[in-house]
Amino acid sequence: VRQLEKAAQKARAAAQERVRHGERAMLGIVPKQWLEVLDDKHRYGSLLYPYFQRWELSRTRMSFFQWLDTGRGALVDLPEAPRRFLDE
Repeated sequence: VRQLEKAAQKARAAAQERVRHGERAMLGIVPKQWLEVLDDKHRYGSLLYPYFQRWELSRTRMSFFQWLDTGRGALVDLPEAPRRFLDE
């Protein structure tokens, strides 16, 4: 029973992250999950996240989904998340 409780606690911790807001820390959802929620095309967050990391490094003023679908991000094909899976 103790092992199950420990495993459940670990899974909950992995599914949430602490988001700092001033002096307080609140629970939030991990970026992979919120990317999936915000995507109108409902693509998997595990596929979107590597592209999100690449977008963060770019100096574009486009939003992430604009960059990914119609901007320079549409030309990016990452080996860890092939574009063909993203476009399915």
